[in-house]
Amino acid sequence: LLGSASILEAKYIVRTIAEDMRAGIGDSMIRDSLFWAFYEPMIGIMIKCDKCEQWNPIVKECLNCKTPLDKDFVKNKEKKYKEKVMIFENEKEAREYYNNCIEELQDTFNVTNDFGLMAEMLMVHGKKALEHLELVVGKPIKVMLYPKAKNIEEGFEIVGKPAMLEPKLDGFRVQIHRKKDEIKLYTRNLEEVTKQFPDVVKAIRDNVRSKEFILDSEVVGIDPKTKKVIPFQNISQRIKRKYDVEALIKSLPVVINIFDVIELNGENLLNLSFEDRRKRLKAIIHDEKGKIELIEQVITSDIEKAKKYYQECLEKGHEGIMMKSIQGTYKPGKRVGQGVKIKPVMESLDLIIVGAEWGEGKRTKWLSSFIVACRDGDQLKEIGKVGSGLKEKAEDGVSYEELTEELKKNIIQEKGREVKLKPKVIVEIVFEEIQQSPSYSSGYALRFPRIIRLRNDKGIRDISTLKEIEKFYQEQK
Repeated sequence: LLGSASILEAKYIVRTIAEDMRAGIGDSMIRDSLFWAFYEPMIGIMIKCDKCEQWNPIVKECLNCKTPLDKDFVKNKEKKYKEKVMIFENEKEAREYYNNCIEELQDTFNVTNDFGLMAEMLMVHGKKALEHLELVVGKPIKVMLYPKAKNIEEGFEIVGKPAMLEPKLDGFRVQIHRKKDEIKLYTRNLEEVTKQFPDVVKAIRDNVRSKEFILDSEVVGIDPKTKKVIPFQNISQRIKRKYDVEALIKSLPVVINIFDVIELNGENLLNLSFEDRRKRLKAIIHDEKGKIELIEQVITSDIEKAKKYYQECLEKGHEGIMMKSIQGTYKPGKRVGQGVKIKPVMESLDLIIVGAEWGEGKRTKWLSSFIVACRDGDQLKEIGKVGSGLKEKAEDGVSYEELTEELKKNIIQEKGREVKLKPKVIVEIVFEEIQQSPSYSSGYALRFPRIIRLRNDKGIRDISTLKEIEKFYQEQK
């Protein structure tokens, strides 16, 4: 097939087989398309063209025949339609209902991770079918996300008192699925990494007393000599490694820290309180030091006690602490008030590299200055250049050579020293301050930015948003 295909045809045949079309269509676009395809037209959200009878969003002219459209809500509300339509008292009510529908679609996708199944159910059974789509063990879901809080006091304001406190570990998120004898592991980006971590699979099989579950965890690396936790960057290569896995297990061992349970023995626990989910975890997890542990936890309403625990976690080399609501439910894919993370004052952003420059002098063979971008909806907005933080030796942290090798396969265009890149590689960056800047499409720039690690565990939908950056900017005033 490939032999008889043109270059362009071969490209898309391979992308189809790899299930990575790279068509620039994000999850939100597919989600909204389901609404337009399967929900009744809503007056105040849609306009019907009188000429070609095509339904359109609220735009000036018909997307199909270019006929001018009348946006007047009252006139459109009073028209007679052949098909069934939804009519509201006012545009605000229409917009609220529309937002609820989109949220329902997003919630369903966060649990099923399957737009194809959703489309099939909507087509055959209508929108009520979404209520019956449930968790499936073996199919990863969007993990619950935690926003940052400025300090302990703000953390208590968000999650309430008492709160459950846990260390914020410098590892990577792993979702663990088991159905009978089959165990599967997924990253927060929903990539399966079961084959890369046979040691984790064995630890789960030996120490979790159940044959069916979905667990949420953080996997951290351990120095085999000192037995101390090592930075995420040191073990990130295990996520990508597809060969010589056994050698890496010995040189880069890991510990699984279990902190939540989503499904257990056929029971969906999403709507159970965190306190009750924690009790279920205690009943099934057998700690094996250096292999698998139920993450430590402190419950308190006392600000000073929480601050002391925070300092203890930092002294142990952790990134900070998590503060979680005792009554909080599990909300897949959402940053809501169920929990927050608290880290030292120097903020960090997860940004994607979209351009770079080849170095000079002794760094001519490396890319050494990088243009990074944040996400604004489905668009990427540049927020500055960063060249600090990289090391010349891999053992010291993220090296110029390592990052260059990651980026070389994503080069789209070169002009002199300047390089344009496919947005694939994500880095975590710390900075001193956010400044307004007309030089970059985001309208902002970072003061004294520094790369601290690669984020191979994250995808483009996980990078920092322009709204988050605007919030940081306002808070520092």
